[in-house]
Amino acid sequence: RFAPTITTLTGSFRSMRAWIPKNQSMQLRTNSSAQIQHVSGLPKDWQEKRSRAEQLCSRSPFYNNMTKRYELDFRERVGRMGYKVQTSVKNFQMTLEENGRQTILQL
Repeated sequence: RFAPTITTLTGSFRSMRAWIPKNQSMQLRTNSSAQIQHVSGLPKDWQEKRSRAEQLCSRSPFYNNMTKRYELDFRERVGRMGYKVQTSVKNFQMTLEENGRQTILQL
């Protein structure tokens, strides 16, 4: 879900919130035919039981006066061969808290 911000209305950047299932890799369900199925994805009643889901918030970019655009900090994300993440408007970082410092998900 994209959340509008003041700068969104001026065309700068957008904010995003996402809900993902908490790590429940061993959660199993048996049905009447005695088959075992792995439960994956958000449960159908996740909005009533928010304890089963984690809310991730997108990190707000900073405005770089030299490049005249909004950017995210990818300094700690240098690959094995020394390749750096190329800046793109499609890149985003998600944190567990509204203004969290630790990146949980990055694309």
